[in-house]
Amino acid sequence: MYQTCKIELSSVESYIAAYLHIHNLYHEGELESEFLEKFTKWYMEQIEIRISVNEVDNALIRLQKIKSIEIENGRIKLIERVWIKKRTDGLE
Repeated sequence: MYQTCKIELSSVESYIAAYLHIHNLYHEGELESEFLEKFTKWYMEQIEIRISVNEVDNALIRLQKIKSIEIENGRIKLIERVWIKKRTDGLE
């Protein structure tokens, strides 16, 4: 039997989880340096707001603490399955 719980994510944390999910970064992950470059560009394309590296770092730390992502050998990977609500259908 599985235990489930609902944890609210910040907007940035949600976008990080969505990015990792959309790019299927569950097993191999993505190098941190590549992730920062690609994610900040993708985030800007999605909502037309620039995001700071500090904001991304803080979100990554929290996602790691709640065991949604793993950073190992310099690679970020999603370890929780993501369910994207209908309102995010426009994400690419």
